[in-house]
Order: sequence, then C-alpha cells, then structure tokens
Amino acid sequence: MIPARRGLAARFKITDRTGEGKHAYSSLPVEAWSDDGGALVVGEKSGDLERADNYGNFVGVCEETYPEIVALIPAGAWRVEHTDKAGAEPWSEPLVAWGLSVDGAVYPIASDGNGDTEVLEHTKHSTWRVYHPETTEVPGMTETDSSAPSRRGRVN
Repeated sequence: MIPARRGLAARFKITDRTGEGKHAYSSLPVEAWSDDGGALVVGEKSGDLERADNYGNFVGVCEETYPEIVALIPAGAWRVEHTDKAGAEPWSEPLVAWGLSVDGAVYPIASDGNGDTEVLEHTKHSTWRVYHPETTEVPGMTETDSSAPSRRGRVN
C-alpha cells in the first residue's frame, strides 16, 4: 500500500432519481494506492480501505476541485437562484450551509429534492447566484460591472 497525496478524489456517478437525465457525481478522498495501483477509499459501510473500482459506479480519479471542507456554518435565510436554460424561468431554493474549507475559503452548499448536497463552485459556465432575500441590488450597477459587488460563486 502506498499513501496518496492530499487533493485526489475517486469519483462516482450517482443514479438519476428524477428521470430528467441529469448527471451527478459524488467523490471520496483517495487515501492510498494498492500495490497494483488501484485507488483505495474508506468504505462507507465497512470503514475499511476498499478499492474504488470495486464499486460499479466508479468513474475515475481526479483532482479535488475545491479544498476539503472542515466546518459547516448554518446558512440562515441565504438562497441560491438557478437559471439552467436560456429563457427558462429561474427558480430558487434555500442553502443548507456554508462550508469552511481548510484554506479559509467559504463555499455555499445546496441540497436537491432528494437530499443530495452539493458544494456550489463558480465557473464561467455557472448558472446560479447566491443571495439573501433582505438585500437589495446596488443602484446603477449590473453584475457585468467589474466594480459591482458580486455574490456569485465562491465567497471569500
């Protein structure tokens, strides 16, 4: 067994329970490598190191896209607004928590109707924004203004 460096994750495809054909993934940290190079993760039921490829929904190993979450902070009334498709009506849902990462960054955490949680990370393809219902927009500024305060994506 060879210890793994921090920041690697085994990805697993989650079965679509909505019937909408959306793809979702979960991940577990790679703790070590077997002697023949297989990724080892802590089994959720056994608590022992198990080969990730023993799971039928194992997709592969990747770099973690965000640092490890070390603490959760209640989200209060904060919400996330999604705009999945051009022209589609936006919809919102409450955030579950804010996740404090090992490097000090704070990420919004949302949950879907099935109870699966997701750390929201802002990319150029993101179709969501985080807001508080009691806040107002800054007059005369739009989200495209570089000087406008942004509530999209990662919160530092």
